[in-house]
Amino acid sequence: MSNVRRAKARFPEGARVRAFRTGAGLTLDDLADQLKRAGSKRRPSTAKLSRIENGLQPVPTDILAPLAKITSIPAGILRPDLAAMFAQQSAAA
Repeated sequence: MSNVRRAKARFPEGARVRAFRTGAGLTLDDLADQLKRAGSKRRPSTAKLSRIENGLQPVPTDILAPLAKITSIPAGILRPDLAAMFAQQSAAA
């Protein structure tokens, strides 16, 4: 029996990112490259993207807009904790 513990996914929206990536035939490296080209200040590491997809961390705000653009998943879905803020910004626009 293994002593390896699996961390429990706390951010289920990461599964949507994985579904998009695998459906598009992209590797984690490909997605990281696309995020950089789409406006991310830095190319995110594949480890970070893996943690997001596995629900171990939320989508960081520095890649939120580029990720929403690439995947066509609304930012409020990718970060439900920030959804009210996005709704207020949309209403003000």
